[in-house]
Amino acid sequence: MPDQQQEIEKLEIELSNLNYNNEDPVIWTAGMKGLVAKLMHKQAKPQDRTVKSVVLKALATEPEYKIGVEVIKQTQPNIMLDDL
Repeated sequence: MPDQQQEIEKLEIELSNLNYNNEDPVIWTAGMKGLVAKLMHKQAKPQDRTVKSVVLKALATEPEYKIGVEVIKQTQPNIMLDDL
């Protein structure tokens, strides 16, 4: 049976490997928020910048978002997570 730290590491890996793949944005966002909620439940709150990085990385894999993501990174480095 995995211990708490192993579960946290598994959830963090899942979060960092999220891809967007042109999914329904509402479903994708719910899945991402679900992973964050699971981590927080285990007292392992990821930092906002980590989650923001995951969101931008996932969106950048889609051609129609790639340029927009680069613009955000260059012009709004402190963009809020809710604004994404």
